Amino acid sequence: MLELIIGQPKRRVPPAPGATSRDEVRVAEAMTRLNPIVPGHISMAAARKIAALKATDTLIVEDKGNLIGILDPETLLSAGDEQRVSDCLKSIRICLTPTTTLTRARALMIEHGLASFPVAAGPFLVGSISRSDVERTLASTRPPVIAARVAA
Repeated sequence: MLELIIGQPKRRVPPAPGATSRDEVRVAEAMTRLNPIVPGHISMAAARKIAALKATDTLIVEDKGNLIGILDPETLLSAGDEQRVSDCLKSIRICLTPTTTLTRARALMIEHGLASFPVAAGPFLVGSISRSDVERTLASTRPPVIAARVAA
């Protein structure tokens, strides 16, 4: 079950070079559409079919109206067909808000070993954000001078 929604960090994560916390890009600017939500009682074979039909590699798992976990690409590929989704999911104890900074989102993904997080505004699930979304957006918003130094 989802226990915590994180907006502003409890400990300070340094902003991107040359940026202030007000300049930082927020999750709302980089999140993708909401990943499909599947019930925990279905088989992994059924979950793979849903992922293929929806052209996604990540599924959000619910049970009785509660968000209970996520099926990431690795799990979708490696779990047995007859296993139940609820037996294979990765628990989600953190849900980001649209105002969470991308720097904070990246730090949480690394800290918790997850490739994506759901994004909620109050009690409503509004989207999801993956590590690739975060990295792509951060790379495109870096100042050209810094990007040139990194490339050199």
